[in-house]
Amino acid sequence: MPRNQEEKERNLAVRAAARQQVFDSLGGRCVMCGSTENVTVHEIRPRSIAPATWFLDPDNMVTLCHGCHHKVQFHRTRGDGQPYGKLLLAQKKRLLQILEDNKHETGN
Repeated sequence: MPRNQEEKERNLAVRAAARQQVFDSLGGRCVMCGSTENVTVHEIRPRSIAPATWFLDPDNMVTLCHGCHHKVQFHRTRGDGQPYGKLLLAQKKRLLQILEDNKHETGN
């Protein structure tokens, strides 16, 4: 928990930079459905079970469109009863690999 206003502002700046890094690295695409519409950054581990710096860690962030974010946020488990966290991390890894492969194919 931030001790003072200066630390709070510093944490907010770090969080904003981390969120932008994640958004850019994933091409502004939803890791679940691939949409580029209404995409935001979502923290995977909830504050209640993550360390104090949960909101500063890019490894704890994925991009989700509004529809997928709603599904993940309000239905913490999938239809098979498994939590979304592992799936989101696997989908993030998959999307990063696709983007990297495309980058090499196009020479960018």
